[in-house]
Amino acid sequence: MADIKTHLRELSVIYGLWHFFQKIRPNTSTLSVSNFWETCEIIIPSDIHRASNILDLKWFDDEQNKIISNGIALAYSIIDKLSIKKVPEVNRYGFDSQKADPIDIKIDWKWFSLKEDSFILENMGLYKLINLLTNQDKSRGMHIFKKFANEEYISRFNYAWFQLIKFISLNWPRKKTHKGLDINIDTKGKDVVLRRWNSIWRIPIKATLDMFENGTTSDIREQVFSKRISEYLSNDDWYLLLKKRCSEVAWENLVNYINENLNVTNDNLLRFLQIYNQEYYYAKTTLSWVQIYKVPSKEDFTEDIIVKKLAYRVPNSQLNIYTEIMNKKTHNSLLLRNELRFSHWQFNWTPEAKMYYDRWNSLEAIYFPL
Repeated sequence: MADIKTHLRELSVIYGLWHFFQKIRPNTSTLSVSNFWETCEIIIPSDIHRASNILDLKWFDDEQNKIISNGIALAYSIIDKLSIKKVPEVNRYGFDSQKADPIDIKIDWKWFSLKEDSFILENMGLYKLINLLTNQDKSRGMHIFKKFANEEYISRFNYAWFQLIKFISLNWPRKKTHKGLDINIDTKGKDVVLRRWNSIWRIPIKATLDMFENGTTSDIREQVFSKRISEYLSNDDWYLLLKKRCSEVAWENLVNYINENLNVTNDNLLRFLQIYNQEYYYAKTTLSWVQIYKVPSKEDFTEDIIVKKLAYRVPNSQLNIYTEIMNKKTHNSLLLRNELRFSHWQFNWTPEAKMYYDRWNSLEAIYFPL
């Protein structure tokens, strides 16, 4: 089941469409969870069960109220800009994380990708980024640091692990943490012992990165290791230096690899720019304004778009790769930024390559504003 924010982002647009044609301006500051749910249940009775985790809420907090307000504002803008004259037929698709396209909702025959106060275009893996820029066929699960800076990544882990052991020895030796978890060093001083309820994990004090990954679960890595790094090493100069060095080596090797194998076919360029067989609308909203762009289909997309330049930067320790797209006909440029980072805390799962467009750029280089 998708998270509550995703459900609210989609349902609030549908909620706003329905209220417009009922000639009612909803007051989100007094909106109850039950009222919102019951209204959505009227509009999309066959689909609303997919969002049932909303019912776990007692009330909408400020952030959730903001999402709903933005969705209602977007609904009113869609009605105005697309001249919708009656209550439309609506369907939701954003909850399906396995689908290939970015579509979140369908309003009558029009498809929409919804973004709320965000400059993100896609959450992609490194393998997909490489495939799109080189026309290769890398498989899912490629790890940026293990592939392009393995030695530096191991050094970064070894230092972080040593600091965790040091912290346990000096400050624990037994301390409760999140989700009923206990952690200590055994009496013989050979293993770190993690206990959660009836489960026990033992990891050698002199563990390698492979031992750590194979001997733990994602939840344990997040709660015990990754969050401790953020808490205790966020101002550690040596760790930050190791982290930055790891990023610099990874990006230098990756960008060199991409430049040596650069082969952006027309189909890959279209996929990179979120162009699909079906025309759709990219809708972005905040409390201050609404933007809606028409995204052309593959058939209607101009051939004047090229990849002009590829570069990388490592501000602090964040990995960023930049792709400059230019429209040869209008000379408008668009700078796309892929951030390689862990989505589930450090040393946990495979880093993603989230793709953003630069906040000072306009999507008009590739899409059509309404």
